[in-house]
Amino acid sequence: FSVQFWRWLTPIFLHFSVLHLAFNLAVITEFSRRAEARDGSAFFALTVLLIGVLSNLGQFLYSGYPLFGGLSGVGYGLVGYVLVRHRLEPEDPVWQVHMGFAWSLLIFLVIFSTGVTETFELFVANAAHWAGLVVGACLGWLRSRAAHD
Repeated sequence: FSVQFWRWLTPIFLHFSVLHLAFNLAVITEFSRRAEARDGSAFFALTVLLIGVLSNLGQFLYSGYPLFGGLSGVGYGLVGYVLVRHRLEPEDPVWQVHMGFAWSLLIFLVIFSTGVTETFELFVANAAHWAGLVVGACLGWLRSRAAHD
């Protein structure tokens, strides 16, 4: 019996199109710069690692299918992280995010979760997105509480 732990993280490095990669990089750039600026590089790296592993694990447990990829689970995790920190620390300018961008990401998440993309043979790892969002929101809540205790 061999457990290959790296497989729990490596899907974040796979992308199935240039558009997929570009979209993920836009989200990651916007939200990661905030988290890293406030929490530091080491904590940020641990946050990405934890969100990546748990969002991928969520996708695999939901689908049972091991072929998926993308950084969007981490992207949605960072969205959740930043939005929760913004809600709990509204006076901190680093958490001020353009709410139109954040809402558009959340609306796309709901629309894609309906299965509408599958009509076009575009299979989206929605469980990874939802798991990432929840994990990131929880981490944001925990980090905010720890920062104010």
